[in-house]
Amino acid sequence: MPVECPSEVKPVCDVGYELVQKVGGCCPIYECVCDKSQCDNEVPECPEYHEPVPTSIGSCCPDYECLCRPELCPVTFCGPTERKVRVDDTNKCCPEYR
Repeated sequence: MPVECPSEVKPVCDVGYELVQKVGGCCPIYECVCDKSQCDNEVPECPEYHEPVPTSIGSCCPDYECLCRPELCPVTFCGPTERKVRVDDTNKCCPEYR
């Protein structure tokens, strides 16, 4: 006696996802699976001391933003009788001192 499969509604996949049919027993199961080759966004080139960080976590094709990584900035050392004085805009990624 043949097995009757329930009428399976195929999901509509978002950008970057591909509809795949899985074999689960006798009846097909449809699922959206990430296929990064379908993504049209690229990881950006970031300025010095910045790194690209995904802004849409969990997305197959995330968008990126360049964020400052202060730990990559050069370190300024002072002598025992000197002190650092910031000489640039406080919104700049890496501060400049004199």
